[in-house]
Amino acid sequence: MSSTKFTPGPWFMAVESGTFVYALGPNKTNSFWCDVQFAGKERITKEEANANANLIAAAPNMYEALRCLRDGEGLPPGTTIDDVLAEARGKGDA
Repeated sequence: MSSTKFTPGPWFMAVESGTFVYALGPNKTNSFWCDVQFAGKERITKEEANANANLIAAAPNMYEALRCLRDGEGLPPGTTIDDVLAEARGKGDA
């Protein structure tokens, strides 16, 4: 199996903006960031941009859950599929 090439999680969404996603490196400084924009001819709403940012921020944990299930390890202790989906929706609980 190949190793991942993406920035390891956790990734966070800045609450102040609702669309800014970032990850911290070993020295607790930004190692990656993106800002979900809502512009263009078919502009999405701020609410949809916020939802997209939540999904992006949850990606590393969703990846890990899928990897664990694929490898027959089951989900990490205390984690349910509903927890993973709730994180992707930006909810604190299922």
